Amino acid sequence: MNGTGKKTAPAEATRHYTNGTEDGATAATPLGLLFAALAGSCDLATGLLLIASPLRTLSWMGIAAGGTGGGDAVVYLRFIGAFVAGVGASYLYPLVLSALAPVRTQARTQVPARARPGRLPAVIEVTALVRAGVALFVTGAVISGALSPPWLSVAGTDAGLAALQLWMLARGMFGRG
Repeated sequence: MNGTGKKTAPAEATRHYTNGTEDGATAATPLGLLFAALAGSCDLATGLLLIASPLRTLSWMGIAAGGTGGGDAVVYLRFIGAFVAGVGASYLYPLVLSALAPVRTQARTQVPARARPGRLPAVIEVTALVRAGVALFVTGAVISGALSPPWLSVAGTDAGLAALQLWMLARGMFGRG
């Protein structure tokens, strides 16, 4: 009962949803979703290409694969490809789960675990961290002479995307969980 003597519904029963999320949570903007889909698709494709044909993929990227004609070097490039593909798949994971989530109505009081609104922002934070780490490592390797200067295109792309992701995240473009 409330102060007027009338019965009140339990808090659980009075929850409602906005854009498929509980109060306080917001959905990602179309631009945020597009960014995640494009970044994820590009990384997933690059990673799979590095696994399938690492030397050809590097040449498409403008990077000479000198001295990597076979053996351990090619295996390591494929190993790196697996990580790049994993980063790409991580962008796509919350998008696919959201697409598969059932339509929720205001009468429902629980959000299915797979459709939690905080997944995409969390993925964006983690992938920005990974991209920043890659950018720093590659830049250091180029400066030390361990990698050739064309690798700076990888460092620049990752640094730029990390900064863009953090900027978009701060503006709520990936939603708020």
